[in-house]
Amino acid sequence: MALAAVGAGLAVVAVLAAAAYVLRLPTRLTVALLADDAIDRAIFQAAAAQLKTRRSPLRLELVVQDDPSQPLAALDGGKVDLAIARSDAAVPASARVVLILRNDAAVIIAAKASGITKTTEFAGRRIGISTDVPGTGDVFTTLLSYYGLSGRQVTRVDLALADVPAAFKDGRIDAAILMGVPGARALTKTVHAVDTVLHDRVVFVGVDDADAVAAVHDGLASTKIAEGAFSGRPLQPPADVSTIGYGVRLFATDALDESTVAALVRQLLAMKSSLAASHSTAANIAPPDPDDDNSLVLHAGVKAYLDGDDTSFVERYSDYLYLGASLASGLASAVALSMGSLASRRRRRTLAALFDIQDVAAKVPAATTLAELTAIEQAASERARLAFRKAADGELRGEDIAAFGLALTDLRAAIAARRTLIVEQQSRYEGRGTRGVST
Repeated sequence: MALAAVGAGLAVVAVLAAAAYVLRLPTRLTVALLADDAIDRAIFQAAAAQLKTRRSPLRLELVVQDDPSQPLAALDGGKVDLAIARSDAAVPASARVVLILRNDAAVIIAAKASGITKTTEFAGRRIGISTDVPGTGDVFTTLLSYYGLSGRQVTRVDLALADVPAAFKDGRIDAAILMGVPGARALTKTVHAVDTVLHDRVVFVGVDDADAVAAVHDGLASTKIAEGAFSGRPLQPPADVSTIGYGVRLFATDALDESTVAALVRQLLAMKSSLAASHSTAANIAPPDPDDDNSLVLHAGVKAYLDGDDTSFVERYSDYLYLGASLASGLASAVALSMGSLASRRRRRTLAALFDIQDVAAKVPAATTLAELTAIEQAASERARLAFRKAADGELRGEDIAAFGLALTDLRAAIAARRTLIVEQQSRYEGRGTRGVST
């Protein structure tokens, strides 16, 4: 009878452990982007690595594609969960905006000796096109079309961003169009290098009809490069410059769960400062503002985040996870008690050493720093190593191992949830002074 009860108890423990394991499996999200989009590849590769390192319930997997139309087509066809695309792309009706990754502007510079001061003077000139950002050539074509210039009238010279200064120095180009966030490290470095090779005679060329160009081309916007955006002495540019640009956005469809999108937005925004180490433009990641641009169709998960209605993965399933773990621990304890009369004093000492993991777990809600969580995690790892040694020596039975395993899994989930909360609150209060994390 006792053996039957033990067997039934272990069976329930196994079922609950399996259910808890499945619930805690990370959600994998596929992200489609272009092969030549070096900026977003760097940022999202770093994001994927950080989510894994932080043991987030979310994981990112990049799907690299060659044709500019493929990322959004894959999203619309349900082949990927997320897609990165420009605002001037043909966005399908099913696409919903998740994040604004950045707003790129056309930075047009020229050698003063060329006499070029505005885009209408491109005729008969050699214009360098930076190939590092996929949309640069499209903006060049848009400008030619608007001003009635043909490809035969203007010579296009494709260049890597790093080769632009040498092209100016060698006289291979008269002007260059560089796409990116004004003030970004790579662009600033290039502008300064060009200014040096031209002996402080670089000119910023404006798009005088920026509003009109944007009005006739969906997805483009008129914008300004602020005075001093590229720093330097004298300031570069010396005054505000009108130009055109586009937004780079992260899209999803309604097929992606609202709470998953809200969690992704929360975690990417919390990580953007550290992601800036992979590319400085990551600092520009922001949630879309429906009041700023009512043409944006936001995902319901973004609205939940903006309204403060989003919940984390652990918060959503905490009742199930902790109830299951508690029941499993209770059953395991009952099994242990039923066999207690047969247990040796040595085994009881071993169990006492292992199950002070509950005392370790009690410290998690009070942790206010990542360092405290790391110390708690190290303490848990020490108990796990002890359990492994004792199990190998035959001092632990199956029910002991099962109960300890559930307790350890429960502790790690609590640590992961607390870590996410601490990182989130640190990010939200960044720049507003140090605050403690609520317990």
